[in-house]
Amino acid sequence: MDDLGAGPAELQIGELDLALALRAHESWRGQDGGGGSNFAGLAFPFAADKLSGKKKKLRIVAVEPSACPSLTKGKYVYDFGDTVGLTPLVKMHTLGHGFIPAPLHAGGLRYHGMAPLVCKLYADGVIEAAAVPQIATFQAALQF
Repeated sequence: MDDLGAGPAELQIGELDLALALRAHESWRGQDGGGGSNFAGLAFPFAADKLSGKKKKLRIVAVEPSACPSLTKGKYVYDFGDTVGLTPLVKMHTLGHGFIPAPLHAGGLRYHGMAPLVCKLYADGVIEAAAVPQIATFQAALQF
């Protein structure tokens, strides 16, 4: 038994080991330096399977808003993690720390860069990225 109250085998749901996902989310929280923490918490356990060769053909796709397309349009360079330029430089896919999205852009997804660990996996081809327009996404959600 572990601190989650059950052994990992008891928590498996299809391909997802819930215990591993919860631990990964806890261990990555606060370490990814910006946007992408939710994605990292969910995707990194699967990335481990891909990197180890256990699931070589697995596709992991990070989907981001086209209004803030840091992975799909940003440059993989050292940039400040904040808009003022006070933080240390961090290597990430970034639109530039001076980037400001359109005022109509949905809150919470306004960050100019992407988490450094997510960026490394993207740069190494472990994960893919796609940018989607927010209004079309919201409309699709209403139909769902």
